[in-house]
Amino acid sequence: MQLIEGFMAVLHPVTLFLIIGGVVAGIVFGAIPGLSALFLPITFGMEPVNGIAFLIAIYVGGLSGGLISAILLGIPGTPSSIATCFDGYPMAQRGEAGKALGTAIVFSFVGGIFSALVLTYLGPAIAG
Repeated sequence: MQLIEGFMAVLHPVTLFLIIGGVVAGIVFGAIPGLSALFLPITFGMEPVNGIAFLIAIYVGGLSGGLISAILLGIPGTPSSIATCFDGYPMAQRGEAGKALGTAIVFSFVGGIFSALVLTYLGPAIAG
């Protein structure tokens, strides 16, 4: 029952708007290391569900945004983008930056959705 209430809270239109905006802002500011932390004070006046959803969205967007500088500049924007430098930056030097960015973003999205689903359904069983 709590799982359904949680999904209903996250699927509220305001929360979905904040999630989408947070991911976009996270990607933009994640490409510039350290700037995604500037959004923390914005959440102080929000409802708890909206604030946490916004912070998670910025975090996830920031991780994906770190891929941009790792591929284009060879400088990882986040610690999780270090391995992306090894393959993505040489691809960008060969003129395949679009392919490297597209692949990195798609599989970052797929991995995020998969891990969220696993955590949602296995988390309560493991915690019990």
